[in-house]
Amino acid sequence: MKFEIEPNQYVIRVYDDEHPDNYVASALIRVYGDRGWMSSIIGPRFYELLRDHLNEILDQVGVRTLEGYVTESHARLMRMMCRGHAEFSISHRGMCAGRRMPWVIFSKEKLPWC
Repeated sequence: MKFEIEPNQYVIRVYDDEHPDNYVASALIRVYGDRGWMSSIIGPRFYELLRDHLNEILDQVGVRTLEGYVTESHARLMRMMCRGHAEFSISHRGMCAGRRMPWVIFSKEKLPWC
């Protein structure tokens, strides 16, 4: 018998330059193969992080996408913030936390299934 342990969960914390010890936004990312599932997004500065550092995050976590359910208003904000910086798509809408929400996908390049 053998076993392996796969690290597959990351927390991203966003720090402001003026306050290097207090994070201003965060999110949880779980890795499943080459896809990253984001949840527990807290703080408006997270959208700036996606805009300015998406490729670095994807590379460091080792995934091709960041995706997850968000509210319609969050999806609109994400689309606006990432225009010209990342590929963004909504693959479908489904039920999450008792609400109908879009499933958003961010990637460096256009993906064949988006």
